[in-house]
Amino acid sequence: MRLLTPLTLACLLVLATSPARADVFINELHYDDSTPAGDVGEAIEVVATAGEDLSGYRLYLYNGSNPSAAAVYASNAVPAGTASCGSARLATVSYPTNGIQNGPNDGIALVDPSGKVVQFVSYEGTITAAGGPAAGLTSQNLPVSETNSTAPGTSLQLTGTGSQYAHFTWAESATQSFGACNHGQTFSGGGPTGPNTAPSVTATTPEQGASTFPAAADLSVTFSEPVTLASGAFALSCGQSGTVLLSHPTTGTRFTLATNTALVAGEACRFDIRATRVKDAQGARPAADTRIAFTVATATTPDPGNPGTPGEYYARVNTSTPSQLRCSLHETIKGHTAYPYSGSGTSTWTILEIADEDPNN
Repeated sequence: MRLLTPLTLACLLVLATSPARADVFINELHYDDSTPAGDVGEAIEVVATAGEDLSGYRLYLYNGSNPSAAAVYASNAVPAGTASCGSARLATVSYPTNGIQNGPNDGIALVDPSGKVVQFVSYEGTITAAGGPAAGLTSQNLPVSETNSTAPGTSLQLTGTGSQYAHFTWAESATQSFGACNHGQTFSGGGPTGPNTAPSVTATTPEQGASTFPAAADLSVTFSEPVTLASGAFALSCGQSGTVLLSHPTTGTRFTLATNTALVAGEACRFDIRATRVKDAQGARPAADTRIAFTVATATTPDPGNPGTPGEYYARVNTSTPSQLRCSLHETIKGHTAYPYSGSGTSTWTILEIADEDPNN
């Protein structure tokens, strides 16, 4: 029989006792019910699936009466929590009657001890934070909500089995379980040791506030790590072009997004990256949506002394790929008048006369 050396035993013990991949997130919420005198039992539960001490984390509540500029109205420390559901540690922050706003468009940011936003969710509508630690971030809207007819003593809860937020699903109101396992929820270990860092957007084209984005250019997004995209991960809408369909791969780190058309010079656009439809290999998703507001460049005037200077006409043509060239060129020439030319029909002189009548020629 082969004997194990003390060093080998020590290594095996380290492997056996290494914690599962940690994840910290909001696990349960109650903010609205049918109590005539005001909502009762309002609370937010936070879970650390690998059992880490939660003291140092904070919850920031956001008022989204102006959804595009939500403001902080409360900030509360998260207690250390207790290991009351297997290896997971649960911590509950309780609020007084009507302490959490009822929506629509209100939200919660969970912030770690270093001040980093690890989760930004909202209920009854998406919001963008104008201040506080989540400033500039767009929330993930929960798929469930409460109303003034919700029964007291219930809450919205995550259900499922796993060790990461992406493994669980939000369920409709059920009997509150603050400080204990949710209904239908089991925490399991697994995965490499150490916390998994959720993917994040590191660069975009255009950038936030850009005003010179070419009418016929491709967009691009770069993430901090390889991700997989679900349908609708990217969305582009513009003031005159409306909703613009985007073509792109579904896996990778850097994505090139083709518009397959030319945008309108000078129009305002909004480009959304939806966190709920982006995930890494371990199922982690970005903490919040990303929204880029930009303006398409206005047409440039050709410089007579510089034949290479593009004018408005050719500024709308994208030559980056054959498909983009075809789509943008077809869009550019759409609406032009075609004149037949033959020895007995329209002559060169007739076409030149027609062109000369147009002051834009």
